[in-house]
Amino acid sequence: MPQKVLLHSGNPLICSWIYRWTQWKEWAIDRMNWLSKEEHQNRDAIQNEVAKERFLVTRTLWRLLLGQFLDISPEEVPLTHWPKGRPSLPGYPHVALSSSHSNEWVIFAMCPEGGQLGVDMEVVIPDFDYKQIMDAWFPLSVKQHIHNVEDFYRAWTLREAVAKARGTGLTEELLQMTDEALLPPHTRYGTRTLGNHCLISYVWWP
Repeated sequence: MPQKVLLHSGNPLICSWIYRWTQWKEWAIDRMNWLSKEEHQNRDAIQNEVAKERFLVTRTLWRLLLGQFLDISPEEVPLTHWPKGRPSLPGYPHVALSSSHSNEWVIFAMCPEGGQLGVDMEVVIPDFDYKQIMDAWFPLSVKQHIHNVEDFYRAWTLREAVAKARGTGLTEELLQMTDEALLPPHTRYGTRTLGNHCLISYVWWP
């Protein structure tokens, strides 16, 4: 069963569902008919078998969750994705979506009040040598607040979440921004941990 995590409980409400996607492969195969023609074509074009399996699982799980929320069948969910992978629901502008995966985990986030939503999940590697990446990409004002690997992951996932909310993908410009310049006015953002191995950052703005 998924773990439901309330990312933001105020205004707006942001909910998320976390799955270990590798446990849902057989379930997803039995529900391949839920996918649209375009999704089948995109899946067939994926060369890497693990990525192909993850694509099927994430799209069927998205359709399960959104079908329940919209009270329609999974096949009827008008799920589409921007070129950089940002999910959207044409005809439902009041619903903002985002998703992320890391290793065998995947997170789906939804805000029923619209706006721009981004979420990023990373499995934390305790002995990850982050200093070279930090020195190459982050501005001094950000590096001053990074004292350990957890701090690095917080800074990195925040920028990934902003990239997903923008629908642009992670760019050199975003990596080199200060936190103040990175976040638009009225942004809600935060970080959550899943056990002692996953870190999740989210952002939302109107």
